[in-house]
Amino acid sequence: MSSSRAKASKSAAPGRPKDAGKGAAILETAKRLFLSQGYEGVSMDQIAAEAGVSKLTVYSHFGDKETLFAAAAKAYCDQQLPTSLFEPRPDLPLRERLLQVARVFFAMVASPEAVAGQRMLSTPQMAETSVPRMF
Repeated sequence: MSSSRAKASKSAAPGRPKDAGKGAAILETAKRLFLSQGYEGVSMDQIAAEAGVSKLTVYSHFGDKETLFAAAAKAYCDQQLPTSLFEPRPDLPLRERLLQVARVFFAMVASPEAVAGQRMLSTPQMAETSVPRMF
């Protein structure tokens, strides 16, 4: 076997390629369940069942519950603060651009979802994990 072929086979992940649709379904389900039931109130089994995938698929896409929670929080932030908000806009005065970013950011952090997330991160159960330090 040539060295380039050996390198390619070592870097390729085992098994089938991940299905992006399943990953998105898992993420949306996790966001909904974490918000409604809290971090400790949700199991990976429950997320898998409600997303219509196997528990192995959930672990294959996200590794563990903390990583899935962090991905759900990041997806929420990315949705609320799209990168387009930070693209150059020379047609708008700097003050207006900064106010625009501030309004969107404030709406995000004051939303019921963000308040629920902050409450979740402040529980004694979460203090024992690395999740609050991520934020």
